[in-house]
Amino acid sequence: MIKYKKSILQINKDRVINSVFDFNFPSLIKKIKQTEDGAFLVAYGEYPPQIRCFDLYNLGLKFQRTINCEVKDFQIISQNWEKLVLLRSDKFLEFHSKAGYYYQIKIPSVSNSLFFDNLSKILYIFSI
Repeated sequence: MIKYKKSILQINKDRVINSVFDFNFPSLIKKIKQTEDGAFLVAYGEYPPQIRCFDLYNLGLKFQRTINCEVKDFQIISQNWEKLVLLRSDKFLEFHSKAGYYYQIKIPSVSNSLFFDNLSKILYIFSI
């Protein structure tokens, strides 16, 4: 039996094609964001809900974390992958650091999306 590995392709300025192996989730990917330094892709997928970070320089998986609840949106709040904030569907904001889960806080209303302003370092939470 032959197993095919899913990958994404990256074409650099010298027209060399690189691929990131194991770029897959058990069922679906909902959101993908690139870090500010351009070195990593952070993706959220479901069933089970999880966050995966892919290293674009070494072309592999950096880390994988399983989340307890569905995530509506997430933001990368550092220049690289080391600080993340997740907006969960159960009205919690969950903060992650390089070491893993860091803190969670309950928000008063159901929210849909997040926006992080890098200049003022303010996290905006949009709700209905």
